[in-house]
Amino acid sequence: MPNLPADATTFVLNGTPINDLVDGDVVSVTYANPQTTQINSGNNTTIQERKDAQVADVVVNVVKYSDSDVFLNNLQNTKQKKAFEGSLKTLYYKDDNETFETYQLTNGSFTAKPADMKNNTDGNALMTYTLRFSALRLI
Repeated sequence: MPNLPADATTFVLNGTPINDLVDGDVVSVTYANPQTTQINSGNNTTIQERKDAQVADVVVNVVKYSDSDVFLNNLQNTKQKKAFEGSLKTLYYKDDNETFETYQLTNGSFTAKPADMKNNTDGNALMTYTLRFSALRLI
């Protein structure tokens, strides 16, 4: 389960940047299904790629009442549900060069109502949103 540092990660959803991430926190990406299925019969083993192998849950904490919280709340409460697109881009250094790890997010939807949380380091109120996408990691 990759945990991307929030203070080095850019999250864009339907073209809107989610800017109110909590410093020192992480955005988690958890793949929900195995990548392959293995079938053993006699002396043969068949390994097949699963069609749902790219399905991932993205969990993000945003500051409560922030512009990002309002945007996500409105998107979740929209009566006409549509899949959404996005990306997660995290800055990292390799051989003293800046580079990015990117998750291309497609066919997204909310999987749960947001959870009201407290940050235990500074006491700020947070909202935790869980979204499910088809997620492709690019480096």
